[in-house]
Amino acid sequence: GRTVSQRSTSRVDLGPLLAVAQALPLTPLVHNGDVFSSNDESLLGPLREAGVGAVMAARGLLANPALFAGYTSAPSACFADYVDLCMEHGEQYLTMRRHLSCMLAPILPRGMRHEFIAVKSLLGALEFLQALDLLPGTTPFSG
Repeated sequence: GRTVSQRSTSRVDLGPLLAVAQALPLTPLVHNGDVFSSNDESLLGPLREAGVGAVMAARGLLANPALFAGYTSAPSACFADYVDLCMEHGEQYLTMRRHLSCMLAPILPRGMRHEFIAVKSLLGALEFLQALDLLPGTTPFSG
């Protein structure tokens, strides 16, 4: 695990969780932290061997909603699907921009992500994503 003060600034320590799994083999356990790849055997292997039944991947899934489908970064279809869902359900632009910036993190240099974060309008964000070929060439606003 990690202490509260460590948050996500340091790699998760599996030792305490593995010790609990060994001491309480019939207790269902769920691991949370540092899951960024569906095939990271250095993390998932020991968890599986210890009988940990599930993992949660908050930051990993924010960056790559297709993580457990085997993708190393979010495919363009994820961007289009996410934008469509946000539009359909009236998601606030700032929340939408934050989640999209997480999805862009693994595929864009930091400077370009900062450019995206600086975009103040939904139309501007859609045009930015279109320029990267992450969205189809038309939007509800482009006619």
